[in-house]
Amino acid sequence: SEGVVPSNVNTRLVQQPISLWEEVDFFHKADYYTGNLVGSKFYLKNKTSSRLNMIESEFYPLNENVVAVAIENKSLAAGEQTVIYIVTHEK
Repeated sequence: SEGVVPSNVNTRLVQQPISLWEEVDFFHKADYYTGNLVGSKFYLKNKTSSRLNMIESEFYPLNENVVAVAIENKSLAAGEQTVIYIVTHEK
């Protein structure tokens, strides 16, 4: 998840917790800008004592301009964390 950002991509660190669902901690880490697309990186942690299963379509309602969602690990055990990438189209 941590890598070299290409020179044609502008980066903005966000470092902001977001209220999403009661069962998770959701943290907006950074935005990556190229052309009219913005790729946002989030961390999501399962706060429950049971397994949490997710699908990409659950994240589309976060922004009306979402064009893609990628979840590194769609099934989290209690206390586990994953990275979620959300790509939006700027208007």
